[in-house]
Amino acid sequence: LKGILFPEDQEHLDTIREKLEAREFLYGSLDADELTLSPDNHEWIETLPLVFQSAAKKLQEKAAQALDDRERKVASQSLLLLFELHKNTDA
Repeated sequence: LKGILFPEDQEHLDTIREKLEAREFLYGSLDADELTLSPDNHEWIETLPLVFQSAAKKLQEKAAQALDDRERKVASQSLLLLFELHKNTDA
């Protein structure tokens, strides 16, 4: 998958991942390395503890200003993981 992931769509991605992991299909794989969290929907960052807010904002900047594709992917994936951790601790 490539493109923008809106936080409200994270649940759909999780469902797809769960179905693939449960082997509900003959074959399937999910590569979400090129997904980036929506740049205009980062309200969740403000609900993080300050030290994590700082890290998330740095990752946002790095993803937006990365000079090479690998650096952008690493920053974007790290931000997605931070979002997932945040989402899972809120539940």
